[in-house]
Amino acid sequence: MKTLQLNLIINLLFLPSSFQAQTYGNEWIDYSQTYYHFNIFNNGIYQLDYATLDSAGVPLNTFQSENIQIFGKERELPIHIEDGGDNSIDPGDYILFYAERNDGWLDSTIYIDSSTIGNPAYSLYNDTLTYFFTWNSSTNNHRYTVETDINFSNYSSITNFITCKKEIYATQEYYDGTKDGDASISFYTAGEGWGSSKQNGAGGGHTTTLNFSTPFPYVGNGAPLAHFTGLSISASNAPNGGDNHHLQWTVGATNTELYNTTWEGYAQQICNASFSSSLLSSGFTTAKFNIIDDLGAATDYQAYQFASIEYPSEPNFNGSDNFEFEVINDPQGKVRLDITAVAYNTPLMLIHGDVPRMVPLTPNGTVHSVLIPNSSNGTNQKVI
Repeated sequence: MKTLQLNLIINLLFLPSSFQAQTYGNEWIDYSQTYYHFNIFNNGIYQLDYATLDSAGVPLNTFQSENIQIFGKERELPIHIEDGGDNSIDPGDYILFYAERNDGWLDSTIYIDSSTIGNPAYSLYNDTLTYFFTWNSSTNNHRYTVETDINFSNYSSITNFITCKKEIYATQEYYDGTKDGDASISFYTAGEGWGSSKQNGAGGGHTTTLNFSTPFPYVGNGAPLAHFTGLSISASNAPNGGDNHHLQWTVGATNTELYNTTWEGYAQQICNASFSSSLLSSGFTTAKFNIIDDLGAATDYQAYQFASIEYPSEPNFNGSDNFEFEVINDPQGKVRLDITAVAYNTPLMLIHGDVPRMVPLTPNGTVHSVLIPNSSNGTNQKVI
C-alpha cells in the first residue's frame, strides 16, 4: 500500500481497469481507464503534487495535464493544474481541488423517504470518502475557470451580508428510527441513525443547549431571515393513554420558540423554522432542545441528532484560516466583496456555482477584495 500526502495522509491504491461495472452508482467509470484511489475524511482544498503521484507509480509521462480527471461522489470534480504551462506534470507541479468527507449524502437513498434521514451530516457507516485519480484522451475535462478581473472600482461593494451555515450533529448513540409500538422493521425509517445520548424529560424536564458559532451576523437594513433546522428522535414509548413526548426548540438569548409539539411512541421530529436575524448574537447563538415534562408519562426519552442555522453574516473572516459561505447574484453582473480579517497572505478562493471558478482574492487597502461573476441560472453560489 502506498501513502499519499494531500495536506492529510491518505491511502493510494491501484484499481485494475478490469473491474466489472455495478448495476447502480458506478456509471461514471470508464473501464478502459486506469484509476488510483485515495481517501478523504475532512472537507477542504487539497493539493496533489508530482512527488506524490510519482511515488505511487503513476506513469506521468504517458499522458498530459489536460487529460487528468478526479472523481468523487460519483461525478467528475473541477480541478486546477499548475504545470508551468507545458501541459505536463513535472517536479514542482501540482493539482488543486475541493473534496468533502463522507456524510449522509448516499445513505439517504436507502431510506423509505430520503428526506427523513436521521443525521444528514454523519454517515451510518464511515466518515471517509474514496476519491479517484485517472486520465483519458480528452482535452476538455472538468476545470475551474480562472478569473483575472480585479477592476474593483467598476463595481460597488456588497457591504451588508453573505450567507453562512453552521451545523452541529451528534454521534453518541444509534437509533432505530420510527417504530410501530416497540418493533422496528428492516427498512430504514424516519430518524434512523446517529444522535446524542438519550435524555429523559420525565421528572422535571431536560434542556440541551447548542452553541452555534455566529461571529459578525448581519442584522442591519434588509437583513433576511435566518433559518433553523433541528432533527430529533424519541426513544421510549411509556403507556400513557395518549401522547407521551413533548418537545420544544427555542433560539437566541430570549429563548424565542421555533417549534412545540407532542406525540406518542417512537418517531422523528423535524423542525424547520425561520426567525429574525436580530435574534443572532455576535460570537455564539444558542438553540435549546427542551423536553417538557407536562404529560405525566413515566418516561420521555428523546435525543437530538442534527441542527443547523443558516444566517446572514458580514463579510468578515474573523481570522479564520478557512471559510465557506454563499453569495447571491448582484444586479451589477458581478458580486464585489470587501472582506475583513483575512488570516493568510496568499488566499485561494474557489466558486462552486453553475460554472466552477477560481477567483483572485486581492489585498485592497485594509481589506481583501474579490469579484465573483453572477451565476447564469440565478442560484446561490458556494464560496470556499
